[in-house]
Parts: sequence; C-alpha cells; structure tokens
Amino acid sequence: MCETYDGRNAIAEWRVTRAHSPRRCDACYETIPRQARYHHFSALYDGHWSHVDQCVRCHAIWLAADAKITAWDEGASLTLDCGIEAEPDDAAQAVAFWIPSDPPIRDFAELVRSIGTK
Repeated sequence: MCETYDGRNAIAEWRVTRAHSPRRCDACYETIPRQARYHHFSALYDGHWSHVDQCVRCHAIWLAADAKITAWDEGASLTLDCGIEAEPDDAAQAVAFWIPSDPPIRDFAELVRSIGTK
C-alpha cells in the first residue's frame, strides 16, 4: 500500500522536540518555526540512517493514515506521499487543510485526538 517492510530497523526512535532554528517539514514542506514543537523520527536500517521531521499537523495526518492500514508489514509513508485513498472525517480535514498562517484552531490537541474516531 504505502511502504512495505521486509525486516526490522536496528534502531528506531521517535522524539517530540522544539526547533532550535527554523526547519522544514518533510511531508508538507512548510517551515517549522523556531521554538515550535515537531516530531523527529530516526531509524537505522541495513546500515543506513534515515531521518524525518514532521510538523504537528502532518504527524496527526500520518497517525490517522497509518491507523487505517491493517497489514502487519505495511505502514503509511512518513512523508505522506503514499497515495492512501480514504474519506477523511471532519477532524482530519480541519487538520489537513490548516496552515501555520491561518488563525489557530481552538482545541487543536482535542481535534487531533478525535481523528478517525467518528
């Protein structure tokens, strides 16, 4: 479907951290401003390190997409370029189409938690 796994990462780590300088989200290419929280994934697989930075919005979208995949050896692409086709619920649409220059979404964390539960 999106990414097929043929083995396990030797090392894998998720971190939620703050940007010390502006960064770029590897999924939407928006700038993650200095001091903003973002999700960082690192993995060592077949002797090669890979790193992915996701803004909070793209991480929420990735979690919703990954939850829809039921095969044990597949998962949504961390860069959200996998072409999953699904009808998003209202919460997923609100998060997906919000950009940092828009007014803040009230109760953003609650909205993110509600994705895929209705």
